[in-house]
Amino acid sequence: MIRPSCVRDSRALATLDDRRRIEAVEDTGLLDTPPEAAFDRLASLAARVLDVPIAMITMVDGTRTFVKSNVGLPEGGPIGRELPVSDSLCAFVVASKTPLAIEDGQADELYAQHPAIKSLGVRAYLGVPLIGPPGEVLGTLCAVDTQPRTWRTDAIEILSQVAESVVAEIELRKHMNQVSSAYDNLLSEHTTLVDYTQYVDALLESGADMLSILDASGKIIYASPSTTEILGYEPRELVGMSAFANIHPRDRGAVIASFERIFGLPDVGVPIAYRFRHACGKWRYLESIGTNHLNTPSIQGIVINTRDISDRKRMETQLARQNRDLERLLANRTEELDEARFEILTRLALAAEFRDDVTGQHTRRVGQLSARIAEFLDYSALNVSYVERSAPLHDVGKIGIPDQILLKPGSLTREERATMEQHTLIGSRLVSGSDVACLQMAEEIAVSHHERWDGLGYPHGLKGDEIPQIGRIVAVADVLDALTHNRPYKSAWPLDAAIGEVASQRGKQFDPVIVDVLLTLYHDHLRGSQTLADFESGKHEADSSLHSAQASLLVGAWS
Repeated sequence: MIRPSCVRDSRALATLDDRRRIEAVEDTGLLDTPPEAAFDRLASLAARVLDVPIAMITMVDGTRTFVKSNVGLPEGGPIGRELPVSDSLCAFVVASKTPLAIEDGQADELYAQHPAIKSLGVRAYLGVPLIGPPGEVLGTLCAVDTQPRTWRTDAIEILSQVAESVVAEIELRKHMNQVSSAYDNLLSEHTTLVDYTQYVDALLESGADMLSILDASGKIIYASPSTTEILGYEPRELVGMSAFANIHPRDRGAVIASFERIFGLPDVGVPIAYRFRHACGKWRYLESIGTNHLNTPSIQGIVINTRDISDRKRMETQLARQNRDLERLLANRTEELDEARFEILTRLALAAEFRDDVTGQHTRRVGQLSARIAEFLDYSALNVSYVERSAPLHDVGKIGIPDQILLKPGSLTREERATMEQHTLIGSRLVSGSDVACLQMAEEIAVSHHERWDGLGYPHGLKGDEIPQIGRIVAVADVLDALTHNRPYKSAWPLDAAIGEVASQRGKQFDPVIVDVLLTLYHDHLRGSQTLADFESGKHEADSSLHSAQASLLVGAWS
Protein backbone atom coordinates (compact mmCIF):
# COMPACT_ATOMS: atom_id res chain seq x y z
CA MET A 1 0.00 0.00 0.00
CA ILE A 2 1.43 3.40 -1.01
CA ARG A 3 1.35 5.86 1.88
CA PRO A 4 3.57 8.91 1.34
CA SER A 5 3.52 11.60 3.95
CA CYS A 6 1.26 14.57 3.23
CA VAL A 7 -0.24 17.53 5.08
CA ARG A 8 -3.60 16.35 6.40
CA ASP A 9 -4.57 19.13 8.78
CA SER A 10 -6.86 21.58 6.97
CA ARG A 11 -5.22 24.43 8.91
CA ALA A 12 -2.11 23.81 6.84
CA LEU A 13 -4.07 24.95 3.77
CA ALA A 14 -3.30 28.50 4.91
CA THR A 15 0.05 28.07 3.12
CA LEU A 16 -1.89 28.18 -0.16
CA ASP A 17 -2.15 31.96 0.30
CA ASP A 18 1.57 32.46 -0.37
CA ARG A 19 1.70 35.47 -2.67
CA ARG A 20 4.59 34.29 -4.82
CA ARG A 21 2.92 30.94 -5.45
CA ILE A 22 -0.40 32.56 -6.40
CA GLU A 23 1.39 34.93 -8.78
CA ALA A 24 3.13 31.95 -10.40
CA VAL A 25 -0.28 30.27 -10.90
CA GLU A 26 -1.74 33.45 -12.37
CA ASP A 27 1.29 33.93 -14.64
CA THR A 28 0.50 30.64 -16.39
CA GLY A 29 -2.55 32.32 -17.91
CA LEU A 30 -4.51 29.06 -17.55
CA LEU A 31 -7.02 29.96 -14.85
CA ASP A 32 -10.59 30.13 -16.15
CA THR A 33 -9.55 29.01 -19.64
CA PRO A 34 -11.42 26.30 -21.59
CA PRO A 35 -10.12 22.72 -21.98
CA GLU A 36 -7.26 22.23 -24.44
CA ALA A 37 -6.40 19.12 -26.44
CA ALA A 38 -2.76 19.01 -25.29
CA PHE A 39 -3.74 18.88 -21.61
CA ASP A 40 -6.61 16.47 -22.30
CA ARG A 41 -4.15 14.08 -23.97
CA LEU A 42 -1.92 14.09 -20.89
CA ALA A 43 -4.86 13.54 -18.52
CA SER A 44 -6.02 10.69 -20.77
CA LEU A 45 -2.51 9.19 -20.71
CA ALA A 46 -2.50 9.23 -16.89
CA ALA A 47 -5.93 7.57 -16.74
CA ARG A 48 -4.93 4.92 -19.27
CA VAL A 49 -1.61 4.04 -17.67
CA LEU A 50 -3.02 3.77 -14.13
CA ASP A 51 -6.29 2.20 -15.35
CA VAL A 52 -8.53 4.67 -13.53
CA PRO A 53 -11.88 6.09 -14.69
CA ILE A 54 -11.01 9.70 -13.82
CA ALA A 55 -7.87 11.83 -14.18
CA MET A 56 -7.56 15.60 -13.72
CA ILE A 57 -5.09 18.41 -14.22
CA THR A 58 -5.83 21.15 -11.69
CA MET A 59 -4.56 24.66 -10.95
CA VAL A 60 -4.84 25.72 -7.31
CA ASP A 61 -4.82 29.37 -6.25
CA GLY A 62 -5.55 30.70 -2.76
CA THR A 63 -9.27 29.91 -2.68
CA ARG A 64 -10.14 27.33 -5.30
CA THR A 65 -9.10 24.31 -7.31
CA PHE A 66 -9.62 24.98 -11.03
CA VAL A 67 -9.96 21.86 -13.23
CA LYS A 68 -8.02 22.67 -16.40
CA SER A 69 -8.53 19.21 -17.89
CA ASN A 70 -10.36 16.06 -16.92
CA VAL A 71 -11.03 12.61 -18.26
CA GLY A 72 -14.06 10.70 -17.00
CA LEU A 73 -15.89 13.39 -15.01
CA PRO A 74 -19.60 13.25 -15.89
CA GLU A 75 -21.21 16.38 -17.29
CA GLY A 76 -23.20 18.15 -14.59
CA GLY A 77 -21.65 15.97 -11.85
CA PRO A 78 -20.75 17.17 -8.34
CA ILE A 79 -17.20 18.03 -9.46
CA GLY A 80 -17.45 20.87 -12.00
CA ARG A 81 -14.74 23.12 -13.42
CA GLU A 82 -13.78 24.40 -9.95
CA LEU A 83 -14.05 23.58 -6.24
CA PRO A 84 -13.32 25.47 -3.02
CA VAL A 85 -9.92 24.41 -1.68
CA SER A 86 -11.71 23.10 1.43
CA ASP A 87 -13.49 20.48 -0.73
CA SER A 88 -10.42 19.47 -2.72
CA LEU A 89 -7.85 16.79 -1.92
CA CYS A 90 -5.57 18.48 -4.46
CA ALA A 91 -5.13 21.36 -2.02
CA PHE A 92 -3.33 19.02 0.41
CA VAL A 93 -0.88 18.02 -2.34
CA VAL A 94 -0.17 21.66 -3.22
CA ALA A 95 0.20 22.73 0.43
CA SER A 96 2.62 19.90 1.24
CA LYS A 97 4.45 19.84 -2.14
CA THR A 98 4.37 16.03 -1.87
CA PRO A 99 2.24 13.24 -3.42
CA LEU A 100 -0.86 11.96 -1.67
CA ALA A 101 -2.24 8.42 -2.07
CA ILE A 102 -5.57 7.26 -0.62
CA GLU A 103 -6.72 3.72 -1.36
CA ASP A 104 -10.10 3.74 0.38
CA GLY A 105 -11.15 7.15 1.68
CA GLN A 106 -14.24 5.83 3.48
CA ALA A 107 -12.11 3.44 5.52
CA ASP A 108 -9.35 6.01 6.16
CA GLU A 109 -9.94 7.82 9.45
CA LEU A 110 -7.85 10.78 8.26
CA TYR A 111 -10.03 11.42 5.21
CA ALA A 112 -13.40 9.75 5.76
CA GLN A 113 -15.08 13.06 6.68
CA HIS A 114 -13.44 15.11 3.93
CA PRO A 115 -16.06 16.54 1.51
CA ALA A 116 -14.38 14.91 -1.50
CA ILE A 117 -14.84 11.49 0.14
CA LYS A 118 -18.09 12.11 1.96
CA SER A 119 -20.04 14.08 -0.64
CA LEU A 120 -18.32 13.94 -4.04
CA GLY A 121 -18.03 10.16 -4.41
CA VAL A 122 -14.22 9.88 -4.35
CA ARG A 123 -12.98 6.59 -2.85
CA ALA A 124 -9.41 6.32 -4.11
CA TYR A 125 -7.11 9.25 -4.93
CA LEU A 126 -3.53 9.64 -6.13
CA GLY A 127 -2.17 13.14 -6.71
CA VAL A 128 1.28 14.57 -7.47
CA PRO A 129 2.27 18.26 -7.47
CA LEU A 130 2.91 20.29 -10.63
CA ILE A 131 6.08 22.20 -9.74
CA GLY A 132 7.01 25.07 -12.07
CA PRO A 133 10.57 26.22 -12.84
CA PRO A 134 10.60 28.77 -9.98
CA GLY A 135 9.91 25.87 -7.58
CA GLU A 136 6.35 26.98 -6.86
CA VAL A 137 3.54 24.39 -6.87
CA LEU A 138 0.99 25.38 -9.50
CA GLY A 139 -1.51 22.57 -9.09
CA THR A 140 -1.79 18.80 -9.39
CA LEU A 141 -2.08 15.85 -11.72
CA CYS A 142 -4.38 13.35 -10.02
CA ALA A 143 -5.97 9.97 -10.64
CA VAL A 144 -9.35 9.21 -9.05
CA ASP A 145 -11.52 6.13 -8.64
CA THR A 146 -15.04 5.84 -7.25
CA GLN A 147 -14.15 2.37 -5.92
CA PRO A 148 -11.44 1.35 -3.43
CA ARG A 149 -8.20 0.27 -5.09
CA THR A 150 -4.64 -0.73 -4.29
CA TRP A 151 -2.27 1.60 -6.12
CA ARG A 152 0.59 -0.14 -7.94
CA THR A 153 3.98 0.37 -6.29
CA ASP A 154 5.33 2.54 -9.13
CA ALA A 155 2.15 4.63 -9.47
CA ILE A 156 3.64 7.81 -7.98
CA GLU A 157 6.73 7.57 -10.19
CA ILE A 158 4.59 7.06 -13.32
CA LEU A 159 2.22 9.91 -12.45
CA SER A 160 5.19 12.18 -11.67
CA GLN A 161 6.67 11.49 -15.12
CA VAL A 162 3.41 12.49 -16.78
CA ALA A 163 3.29 15.55 -14.47
CA GLU A 164 6.66 16.69 -15.89
CA SER A 165 5.07 16.75 -19.36
CA VAL A 166 2.14 18.74 -17.95
CA VAL A 167 4.54 21.33 -16.50
CA ALA A 168 6.37 21.52 -19.85
CA GLU A 169 3.01 22.13 -21.54
CA ILE A 170 2.23 24.89 -19.01
CA GLU A 171 5.58 26.52 -19.68
CA LEU A 172 4.94 26.34 -23.42
CA ARG A 173 1.61 28.15 -22.97
CA LYS A 174 3.31 30.72 -20.72
CA HIS A 175 5.96 31.43 -23.35
CA MET A 176 3.29 31.73 -26.01
CA ASN A 177 1.50 34.32 -23.88
CA GLN A 178 4.76 36.23 -23.39
CA VAL A 179 5.48 36.16 -27.11
CA SER A 180 1.93 37.30 -27.87
CA SER A 181 2.41 40.19 -25.46
CA ALA A 182 5.71 40.99 -27.15
CA TYR A 183 3.93 41.11 -30.51
CA ASP A 184 1.50 43.68 -29.15
CA ASN A 185 4.29 45.83 -27.71
CA LEU A 186 6.27 45.68 -30.91
CA LEU A 187 3.27 46.65 -32.99
CA SER A 188 2.48 49.63 -30.79
CA GLU A 189 6.08 50.83 -30.86
CA HIS A 190 6.47 50.26 -34.66
CA THR A 191 9.72 48.38 -34.10
CA THR A 192 11.58 46.77 -36.97
CA LEU A 193 12.04 43.05 -37.53
CA VAL A 194 15.64 43.37 -36.34
CA ASP A 195 14.41 44.95 -33.10
CA TYR A 196 11.85 42.16 -32.80
CA THR A 197 14.51 39.49 -33.34
CA GLN A 198 16.72 40.94 -30.62
CA TYR A 199 13.75 41.25 -28.30
CA VAL A 200 12.71 37.62 -28.77
CA ASP A 201 16.32 36.46 -28.40
CA ALA A 202 16.44 38.11 -25.00
CA LEU A 203 13.02 36.75 -24.08
CA LEU A 204 13.74 33.13 -25.00
CA GLU A 205 17.46 32.84 -24.44
CA SER A 206 16.92 31.02 -21.14
CA GLY A 207 13.71 29.24 -22.24
CA ALA A 208 13.41 25.55 -22.94
CA ASP A 209 11.29 26.05 -26.07
CA MET A 210 12.44 27.08 -29.52
CA LEU A 211 10.97 29.95 -31.52
CA SER A 212 11.41 30.16 -35.28
CA ILE A 213 9.94 32.32 -38.04
CA LEU A 214 9.30 31.09 -41.59
CA ASP A 215 8.59 33.08 -44.72
CA ALA A 216 5.66 32.29 -47.03
CA SER A 217 7.69 29.62 -48.87
CA GLY A 218 8.54 27.78 -45.68
CA LYS A 219 12.16 28.95 -45.42
CA ILE A 220 13.53 29.68 -41.95
CA ILE A 221 14.29 33.39 -41.50
CA TYR A 222 14.85 33.29 -37.73
CA ALA A 223 15.71 30.61 -35.12
CA SER A 224 16.02 31.30 -31.39
CA PRO A 225 19.12 30.42 -29.30
CA SER A 226 17.44 27.32 -27.79
CA THR A 227 17.69 25.72 -31.27
CA THR A 228 21.16 24.51 -30.34
CA GLU A 229 20.00 22.60 -27.28
CA ILE A 230 16.92 21.11 -28.95
CA LEU A 231 18.20 20.28 -32.44
CA GLY A 232 21.99 20.52 -32.13
CA TYR A 233 22.27 23.24 -34.80
CA GLU A 234 23.46 26.79 -34.37
CA PRO A 235 20.59 29.13 -35.28
CA ARG A 236 22.55 30.58 -38.22
CA GLU A 237 22.90 27.06 -39.72
CA LEU A 238 19.11 26.80 -40.13
CA VAL A 239 18.43 30.30 -41.43
CA GLY A 240 17.76 30.07 -45.18
CA MET A 241 16.96 26.35 -45.07
CA SER A 242 13.53 24.89 -45.84
CA ALA A 243 11.70 24.05 -42.61
CA PHE A 244 10.63 20.74 -44.19
CA ALA A 245 14.13 19.54 -45.16
CA ASN A 246 14.93 17.62 -41.98
CA ILE A 247 11.42 16.36 -41.20
CA HIS A 248 10.91 12.60 -41.22
CA PRO A 249 9.62 11.45 -44.65
CA ARG A 250 6.57 9.79 -43.06
CA ASP A 251 5.62 13.01 -41.26
CA ARG A 252 6.41 15.48 -44.01
CA GLY A 253 3.00 15.26 -45.72
CA ALA A 254 1.12 15.98 -42.47
CA VAL A 255 3.43 18.90 -41.63
CA ILE A 256 2.98 20.45 -45.08
CA ALA A 257 -0.80 20.03 -44.74
CA SER A 258 -0.67 21.83 -41.38
CA PHE A 259 1.47 24.57 -42.94
CA GLU A 260 -1.24 25.07 -45.57
CA ARG A 261 -3.88 25.25 -42.82
CA ILE A 262 -1.86 27.98 -41.09
CA PHE A 263 -2.09 30.06 -44.30
CA GLY A 264 -5.87 30.00 -44.11
CA LEU A 265 -6.12 30.81 -40.38
CA PRO A 266 -4.37 34.11 -39.59
CA ASP A 267 -3.55 34.63 -35.92
CA VAL A 268 -4.82 31.13 -34.97
CA GLY A 269 -2.36 28.59 -33.55
CA VAL A 270 -2.27 25.26 -35.42
CA PRO A 271 -0.62 22.35 -33.52
CA ILE A 272 1.45 19.62 -35.18
CA ALA A 273 3.65 16.77 -33.86
CA TYR A 274 6.43 15.29 -36.00
CA ARG A 275 9.97 13.90 -36.09
CA PHE A 276 12.96 16.10 -36.98
CA ARG A 277 16.51 14.97 -37.69
CA HIS A 278 18.90 16.18 -34.97
CA ALA A 279 22.35 17.39 -35.97
CA CYS A 280 23.73 14.07 -34.66
CA GLY A 281 21.56 12.20 -37.18
CA LYS A 282 18.98 10.84 -34.73
CA TRP A 283 15.28 11.61 -34.92
CA ARG A 284 13.74 13.82 -32.24
CA TYR A 285 10.01 14.10 -31.57
CA LEU A 286 8.87 17.72 -31.66
CA GLU A 287 5.57 19.44 -30.99
CA SER A 288 4.97 22.84 -32.60
CA ILE A 289 2.27 25.47 -32.75
CA GLY A 290 2.36 27.63 -35.88
CA THR A 291 0.65 31.02 -36.18
CA ASN A 292 0.25 33.05 -39.38
CA HIS A 293 1.63 36.60 -38.93
CA LEU A 294 2.45 37.18 -42.58
CA ASN A 295 0.17 40.23 -42.59
CA THR A 296 1.58 41.63 -39.35
CA PRO A 297 3.87 44.47 -40.56
CA SER A 298 6.48 44.05 -37.83
CA ILE A 299 6.73 40.25 -38.28
CA GLN A 300 5.73 39.24 -41.83
CA GLY A 301 6.27 35.57 -41.16
CA ILE A 302 4.85 32.37 -39.74
CA VAL A 303 5.80 32.04 -36.07
CA ILE A 304 6.56 28.48 -34.92
CA ASN A 305 6.83 27.70 -31.19
CA THR A 306 8.46 24.30 -30.71
CA ARG A 307 9.38 22.00 -27.87
CA ASP A 308 11.10 18.63 -27.68
CA ILE A 309 8.70 15.85 -26.61
CA SER A 310 11.09 12.94 -27.24
CA ASP A 311 11.25 12.01 -23.55
CA ARG A 312 7.47 12.01 -23.33
CA LYS A 313 7.22 9.86 -26.45
CA ARG A 314 9.74 7.41 -25.03
CA MET A 315 7.75 7.24 -21.82
CA GLU A 316 4.50 6.71 -23.73
CA THR A 317 6.14 3.98 -25.79
CA GLN A 318 7.58 2.34 -22.69
CA LEU A 319 4.26 2.53 -20.88
CA ALA A 320 2.43 1.19 -23.93
CA ARG A 321 4.91 -1.72 -24.09
CA GLN A 322 4.46 -2.39 -20.37
CA ASN A 323 0.68 -2.30 -20.81
CA ARG A 324 0.89 -4.73 -23.74
CA ASP A 325 3.07 -7.05 -21.67
CA LEU A 326 0.63 -6.84 -18.76
CA GLU A 327 -2.32 -7.43 -21.07
CA ARG A 328 -0.54 -10.43 -22.61
CA LEU A 329 0.26 -11.77 -19.16
CA LEU A 330 -3.31 -11.24 -18.06
CA ALA A 331 -4.66 -12.85 -21.23
CA ASN A 332 -2.41 -15.89 -20.72
CA ARG A 333 -3.42 -16.16 -17.09
CA THR A 334 -7.09 -15.74 -17.97
CA GLU A 335 -6.75 -18.41 -20.65
CA GLU A 336 -5.16 -20.75 -18.12
CA LEU A 337 -7.98 -20.11 -15.63
CA ASP A 338 -10.62 -20.56 -18.33
CA GLU A 339 -9.00 -23.80 -19.42
CA ALA A 340 -8.89 -25.00 -15.82
CA ARG A 341 -12.56 -24.14 -15.36
CA PHE A 342 -13.46 -25.94 -18.58
CA GLU A 343 -11.51 -28.98 -17.40
CA ILE A 344 -13.36 -28.99 -14.07
CA LEU A 345 -16.74 -28.73 -15.80
CA THR A 346 -15.80 -31.51 -18.23
CA ARG A 347 -14.89 -33.74 -15.31
CA LEU A 348 -18.17 -32.87 -13.61
CA ALA A 349 -20.01 -33.83 -16.79
CA LEU A 350 -18.11 -37.12 -16.88
CA ALA A 351 -18.88 -37.75 -13.22
CA ALA A 352 -22.57 -37.21 -13.93
CA GLU A 353 -22.38 -39.45 -17.00
CA PHE A 354 -20.63 -42.34 -15.19
CA ARG A 355 -23.67 -42.62 -12.94
CA ASP A 356 -25.84 -44.03 -15.78
CA ASP A 357 -23.23 -44.89 -18.44
CA VAL A 358 -20.43 -47.09 -17.15
CA THR A 359 -18.29 -46.37 -20.23
CA GLY A 360 -18.45 -42.62 -19.72
CA GLN A 361 -18.30 -42.16 -23.52
CA HIS A 362 -21.77 -40.70 -24.16
CA THR A 363 -20.66 -37.07 -23.73
CA ARG A 364 -17.70 -37.53 -26.08
CA ARG A 365 -19.86 -39.15 -28.78
CA VAL A 366 -22.51 -36.43 -28.53
CA GLY A 367 -19.74 -33.84 -28.99
CA GLN A 368 -18.38 -35.60 -32.07
CA LEU A 369 -21.77 -36.12 -33.76
CA SER A 370 -22.86 -32.55 -32.97
CA ALA A 371 -19.63 -31.29 -34.53
CA ARG A 372 -20.27 -33.33 -37.70
CA ILE A 373 -23.76 -31.86 -38.00
CA ALA A 374 -22.43 -28.32 -37.39
CA GLU A 375 -19.74 -28.84 -40.03
CA PHE A 376 -22.41 -29.94 -42.53
CA LEU A 377 -24.32 -26.73 -41.70
CA ASP A 378 -21.23 -24.69 -42.74
CA TYR A 379 -20.11 -23.67 -39.26
CA SER A 380 -16.58 -22.25 -39.36
CA ALA A 381 -13.73 -24.58 -38.38
CA LEU A 382 -13.33 -22.61 -35.13
CA ASN A 383 -17.02 -22.90 -34.24
CA VAL A 384 -17.04 -26.60 -35.11
CA SER A 385 -14.21 -27.05 -32.58
CA TYR A 386 -16.27 -25.09 -30.04
CA VAL A 387 -19.24 -27.39 -30.65
CA GLU A 388 -17.11 -30.49 -30.13
CA ARG A 389 -15.81 -29.13 -26.83
CA SER A 390 -19.08 -27.62 -25.59
CA ALA A 391 -21.64 -30.30 -26.46
CA PRO A 392 -20.19 -32.84 -23.97
CA LEU A 393 -21.29 -30.48 -21.19
CA HIS A 394 -24.97 -30.74 -22.21
CA ASP A 395 -25.91 -32.89 -19.21
CA VAL A 396 -23.44 -31.49 -16.65
CA GLY A 397 -26.48 -30.48 -14.56
CA LYS A 398 -27.27 -34.15 -13.89
CA ILE A 399 -24.60 -33.95 -11.19
CA GLY A 400 -27.35 -32.31 -9.12
CA ILE A 401 -30.03 -34.99 -9.72
CA PRO A 402 -30.46 -37.72 -7.02
CA ASP A 403 -29.52 -41.31 -8.00
CA GLN A 404 -32.98 -42.67 -7.16
CA ILE A 405 -34.38 -40.50 -9.96
CA LEU A 406 -31.49 -40.52 -12.43
CA LEU A 407 -31.07 -44.32 -12.30
CA LYS A 408 -34.71 -45.32 -11.85
CA PRO A 409 -35.48 -48.30 -14.16
CA GLY A 410 -38.94 -47.29 -15.30
CA SER A 411 -41.26 -44.37 -15.74
CA LEU A 412 -40.82 -41.32 -13.55
CA THR A 413 -43.62 -39.86 -11.47
CA ARG A 414 -44.70 -36.30 -12.22
CA GLU A 415 -42.67 -35.00 -9.26
CA GLU A 416 -39.63 -37.06 -10.25
CA ARG A 417 -39.86 -35.85 -13.85
CA ALA A 418 -40.02 -32.23 -12.64
CA THR A 419 -36.85 -32.85 -10.61
CA MET A 420 -35.13 -34.48 -13.60
CA GLU A 421 -35.98 -31.51 -15.82
CA GLN A 422 -34.11 -29.24 -13.41
CA HIS A 423 -30.81 -30.62 -14.73
CA THR A 424 -31.02 -28.19 -17.68
CA LEU A 425 -31.18 -25.18 -15.36
CA ILE A 426 -28.55 -26.60 -12.99
CA GLY A 427 -26.20 -27.15 -15.92
CA SER A 428 -26.81 -23.68 -17.30
CA ARG A 429 -25.96 -22.11 -13.95
CA LEU A 430 -22.79 -24.19 -13.62
CA VAL A 431 -21.35 -22.89 -16.90
CA SER A 432 -22.84 -19.36 -16.86
CA GLY A 433 -21.06 -16.04 -16.40
CA SER A 434 -18.06 -16.73 -18.64
CA ASP A 435 -16.56 -14.57 -21.39
CA VAL A 436 -15.15 -17.70 -23.05
CA ALA A 437 -16.93 -18.59 -26.30
CA CYS A 438 -16.87 -22.33 -25.56
CA LEU A 439 -18.53 -21.90 -22.17
CA GLN A 440 -21.07 -19.41 -23.54
CA MET A 441 -22.02 -22.03 -26.12
CA ALA A 442 -22.12 -24.71 -23.42
CA GLU A 443 -24.55 -22.56 -21.42
CA GLU A 444 -26.88 -22.32 -24.44
CA ILE A 445 -26.66 -26.06 -24.99
CA ALA A 446 -27.29 -27.02 -21.36
CA VAL A 447 -30.47 -24.95 -21.08
CA SER A 448 -31.94 -25.62 -24.55
CA HIS A 449 -31.14 -29.20 -25.63
CA HIS A 450 -34.42 -30.54 -24.21
CA GLU A 451 -36.61 -27.92 -25.87
CA ARG A 452 -38.80 -29.31 -28.68
CA TRP A 453 -39.48 -27.96 -32.15
CA ASP A 454 -43.24 -28.13 -31.44
CA GLY A 455 -42.90 -26.13 -28.20
CA LEU A 456 -43.66 -29.03 -25.83
CA GLY A 457 -40.15 -29.30 -24.39
CA TYR A 458 -38.53 -27.87 -21.26
CA PRO A 459 -37.45 -25.84 -19.31
CA HIS A 460 -38.93 -22.79 -21.11
CA GLY A 461 -41.25 -24.31 -23.71
CA LEU A 462 -39.45 -22.62 -26.62
CA LYS A 463 -40.70 -23.36 -30.12
CA GLY A 464 -39.10 -23.56 -33.56
CA ASP A 465 -36.42 -20.95 -34.23
CA GLU A 466 -36.81 -19.59 -30.68
CA ILE A 467 -34.55 -22.50 -29.70
CA PRO A 468 -30.84 -21.74 -30.30
CA GLN A 469 -29.63 -23.76 -33.29
CA ILE A 470 -26.82 -25.32 -31.27
CA GLY A 471 -29.44 -26.61 -28.81
CA ARG A 472 -31.41 -28.13 -31.70
CA ILE A 473 -28.25 -29.84 -33.00
CA VAL A 474 -27.32 -31.36 -29.65
CA ALA A 475 -30.95 -32.48 -29.05
CA VAL A 476 -30.75 -34.76 -32.11
CA ALA A 477 -27.23 -36.03 -31.33
CA ASP A 478 -28.11 -36.68 -27.66
CA VAL A 479 -31.26 -38.72 -28.38
CA LEU A 480 -29.65 -40.72 -31.20
CA ASP A 481 -26.69 -41.67 -29.03
CA ALA A 482 -28.89 -42.48 -26.02
CA LEU A 483 -31.10 -44.77 -28.15
CA THR A 484 -28.14 -46.70 -29.56
CA HIS A 485 -26.42 -47.43 -26.21
CA ASN A 486 -27.29 -49.43 -23.12
CA ARG A 487 -28.64 -47.64 -20.07
CA PRO A 488 -29.88 -48.98 -16.69
CA TYR A 489 -33.46 -48.61 -17.88
CA LYS A 490 -33.13 -49.85 -21.54
CA SER A 491 -31.09 -51.87 -24.00
CA ALA A 492 -29.28 -50.39 -26.99
CA TRP A 493 -31.21 -49.97 -30.23
CA PRO A 494 -29.83 -50.83 -33.67
CA LEU A 495 -28.68 -47.67 -35.44
CA ASP A 496 -31.08 -48.09 -38.38
CA ALA A 497 -34.07 -48.28 -36.05
CA ALA A 498 -32.87 -45.30 -33.99
CA ILE A 499 -32.40 -43.23 -37.16
CA GLY A 500 -35.94 -44.16 -38.22
CA GLU A 501 -37.36 -43.06 -34.87
CA VAL A 502 -35.52 -39.71 -35.00
CA ALA A 503 -36.83 -39.21 -38.54
CA SER A 504 -40.38 -39.86 -37.29
CA GLN A 505 -39.99 -36.90 -34.91
CA ARG A 506 -39.07 -34.51 -37.75
CA GLY A 507 -41.02 -31.28 -37.22
CA LYS A 508 -42.33 -32.52 -33.87
CA GLN A 509 -39.54 -33.03 -31.38
CA PHE A 510 -36.70 -32.08 -33.72
CA ASP A 511 -35.82 -29.30 -36.17
CA PRO A 512 -36.56 -30.65 -39.69
CA VAL A 513 -33.32 -29.17 -41.05
CA ILE A 514 -31.19 -30.90 -38.41
CA VAL A 515 -33.00 -34.23 -39.00
CA ASP A 516 -32.39 -33.89 -42.75
CA VAL A 517 -28.69 -33.32 -42.10
CA LEU A 518 -28.58 -36.42 -39.89
CA LEU A 519 -30.33 -38.49 -42.57
CA THR A 520 -27.79 -37.25 -45.16
CA LEU A 521 -24.90 -38.22 -42.88
CA TYR A 522 -26.56 -41.58 -42.24
CA HIS A 523 -27.07 -42.41 -45.90
CA ASP A 524 -23.58 -41.19 -46.84
CA HIS A 525 -21.54 -42.58 -43.94
CA LEU A 526 -23.41 -44.46 -41.20
CA ARG A 527 -25.82 -46.81 -42.97
CA GLY A 528 -25.26 -50.47 -42.10
CA SER A 529 -23.76 -49.75 -38.66
CA GLN A 530 -25.52 -51.32 -35.71
CA THR A 531 -24.63 -48.50 -33.31
CA LEU A 532 -22.68 -45.25 -33.38
CA ALA A 533 -19.95 -47.07 -31.46
CA ASP A 534 -19.78 -49.68 -34.24
CA PHE A 535 -19.40 -46.92 -36.78
CA GLU A 536 -16.56 -45.33 -34.82
CA SER A 537 -14.74 -48.66 -34.48
CA GLY A 538 -15.33 -49.68 -38.12
CA LYS A 539 -17.82 -52.48 -37.41
CA HIS A 540 -20.86 -52.81 -39.68
CA GLU A 541 -23.20 -55.43 -38.30
CA ALA A 542 -26.87 -54.83 -39.16
CA ASP A 543 -29.71 -55.62 -36.79
CA SER A 544 -32.87 -53.67 -37.49
CA SER A 545 -35.48 -55.53 -35.45
CA LEU A 546 -37.53 -53.22 -33.25
CA HIS A 547 -41.25 -52.81 -32.53
CA SER A 548 -42.63 -49.37 -33.34
CA ALA A 549 -44.56 -49.21 -30.05
CA GLN A 550 -41.33 -49.81 -28.12
CA ALA A 551 -39.66 -47.07 -30.17
CA SER A 552 -42.25 -44.48 -29.20
CA LEU A 553 -41.95 -45.41 -25.51
CA LEU A 554 -38.14 -45.10 -25.45
CA VAL A 555 -37.89 -41.85 -27.40
CA GLY A 556 -40.30 -40.36 -24.89
CA ALA A 557 -37.73 -40.99 -22.15
CA TRP A 558 -35.47 -38.27 -23.70
CA SER A 559 -38.18 -35.86 -24.87
